[in-house]
Amino acid sequence: MRRTSNHTAVEKIHPEEQIRAVELAAAAPTRTPSASRLRTPGGKAYGSMREAVCYLTFLVVFGIVTVYNRGTSSMFYYSDSVARAVGDTSFPSGDDSNVDISLAGVETLGDVWNWLQGPVANTFFPTTASPVLGANQVIGNVRLRQVRVKPNSCSPQSQYATLVSYCYGALSPSSESTVGFGPVLNSDGVSAYAAYTFASTYFGASKSYAQLLQCISGCEIAVGGLYGIDKARYAAAYTNTCSLSCTCFYSGGNCVAPSSSAPSPVYIYNWTSSDVTQSNALQGLFGSIPGSGFVVDLPTNVTDARLVLRALKSAKYIDIATRAVVLEAAIFNPYLELFNLVTVVLELPPTGGVYTSFTSSVVELSAYSSSAAGKIFFEGLLVIGVVLYTLELLFGMLRHSPRKYFSSFWNIAHGINIALFIAVITLRLAAINSVYGATIDWSTIDTASVLSKLHFLSTLGRQERSVNAMNALLTWAVVFKYAQMSQSMFLLLRVLAKASADLWSFLLLFCICLLGYAQAGFVAFSTQAPSFHTFGQGLVTLIEALRFRLDYAELAAANAGFAPVFFASFYMLVILIALNVFAAILHEAYATMDKDLVYKYAFPFPHGVLAAVGFTLQRTFVAIKYGREAANAMMQQHAAAPPAAVLDRSLKKGDVHPWMMMEMQALTEKVQGMLSANDEKKAQFETMEAMLRAIEDTCMELKVAAKPLAT
Repeated sequence: MRRTSNHTAVEKIHPEEQIRAVELAAAAPTRTPSASRLRTPGGKAYGSMREAVCYLTFLVVFGIVTVYNRGTSSMFYYSDSVARAVGDTSFPSGDDSNVDISLAGVETLGDVWNWLQGPVANTFFPTTASPVLGANQVIGNVRLRQVRVKPNSCSPQSQYATLVSYCYGALSPSSESTVGFGPVLNSDGVSAYAAYTFASTYFGASKSYAQLLQCISGCEIAVGGLYGIDKARYAAAYTNTCSLSCTCFYSGGNCVAPSSSAPSPVYIYNWTSSDVTQSNALQGLFGSIPGSGFVVDLPTNVTDARLVLRALKSAKYIDIATRAVVLEAAIFNPYLELFNLVTVVLELPPTGGVYTSFTSSVVELSAYSSSAAGKIFFEGLLVIGVVLYTLELLFGMLRHSPRKYFSSFWNIAHGINIALFIAVITLRLAAINSVYGATIDWSTIDTASVLSKLHFLSTLGRQERSVNAMNALLTWAVVFKYAQMSQSMFLLLRVLAKASADLWSFLLLFCICLLGYAQAGFVAFSTQAPSFHTFGQGLVTLIEALRFRLDYAELAAANAGFAPVFFASFYMLVILIALNVFAAILHEAYATMDKDLVYKYAFPFPHGVLAAVGFTLQRTFVAIKYGREAANAMMQQHAAAPPAAVLDRSLKKGDVHPWMMMEMQALTEKVQGMLSANDEKKAQFETMEAMLRAIEDTCMELKVAAKPLAT
């Protein structure tokens, strides 16, 4: 009887195909799961289509508001024109008139005065009687504010004390000088009374000509000490006064005191507290600069302002006790209706030299005028969106516990983003209240008030921009949540999530390396290399070095012996090793996720986004032309088509053929059998070796036991 077979022709020729089919059927799930089923306490893994559309709309509104707030490029050119006029214009050096420098090249007091009488005077006080830079107006006065330190604010060691007469230390709250300086307006009265007091107590009962000379010499030293480093300015006057007073008491004449009490010196430059200047402390290169100081408001008249600058130079307004000079000016542009607060800080540290910094802050005080309807509309939409998202966040926290709700990374990012938006709205409301809360007459406002208001508004604006910049980063980062609708993006984000533990460990390793090299660079190169003059700057330099921008010549000039070791080891360890470890972590996570059968999910848009959009348009056209029934039939036919976008990468192009897999498996089993046989033979050899050793030990024992018997 002929036996029938249940195998097909293909199974008879390739029986491994049947085995492969059984394995796939056992491994594959009965239903392809959807990525949307990876739910979080706040919703699906990538949310719904409605949620994605709402968020993208919110993102577009946020972008429009950002463009409105930053305005056109005219704001940049307005600020840049002042910066180039004050900071980039060349002027003759104070030491060599044949050498031209700019603000960044200022090094001596002569350079400072040439800058003040050059670019500053030409910008703010043009001789052609034209507006500032041809289109702007200075509001109030251009203000100079100097911060000084007390004499002997530092104490050198005893072996160096004779080298200097006065020691001026670094600026600090305790060393800041509040005593007036400059020309003493009543110097004659001060010198006369001090000389009279000194001479009246110098002579005793017996007098000699030698004592007269000693009286005059000692009087000059005592009275000159009242004027400090400016004693040379008054030397001729107090020398004559000392001579007259000592001669009068030496001769026993009728010496009359010039006044009943010692007059207090009346200086031309006097200290003003920060409450009067209405200025806040500034952060300089060498520390905080207080808002107090010795203030000089330059006149608005061009001729008078230039005369005052020359008088300041002749009166030595800036000297060895000066630690900082702050120039502040408020400029208004009528075309843009913008204010520009210009702040230039010149720091004179106790180490010598001059270090400058320039800041230009553009402030808009008419942001919500009648012509800003579009800006107001979109900002209103943004506020409504923030309110709705805040309510959604609160509802999610009530529906789930806060701990459970914020167990999702996307919910944490969303919550931080909403909190930052609320902070921005608060800062904006504070600025609006400052601008529109009181009526200001800009034609009569005093300099202190205008500078204080613009400083406050510029600080609020800077804080708002900083928070909004973080908002922009987080807002765009949350887009990745909805990008998980794409199977490729879903896989990449899952790769990062799987590698997160290793990435944090790598980040810790990387930070340890950077901190170690930053400290090594600071210790080895800080005295001469600008890139490592502080520990923080060293960290920044090493981060820039990841772009292969580490200046070896600078390091070699600072420390020729250690520079090669530092340079080579940094690039060997950080670039060649650490970054390759980073790449290996991501590659391992990607390879694991790519072959993991758990992450086989069905995604929306199975035939692609463009195909889905095209099908929607086509279905709409069919519904209009042929009716809704034809469109529904088209939809059913499209739904019956097999999905193409399933995240299954186990059978992608390039995989090994099943027949080859069987051959490789057979070869592997054969090799394993040979290895097993080899292990068995090795075990037998070890057993025989142990037996031989036991026999040898027994023979040795018998031999030792036989020797006493023989004797």
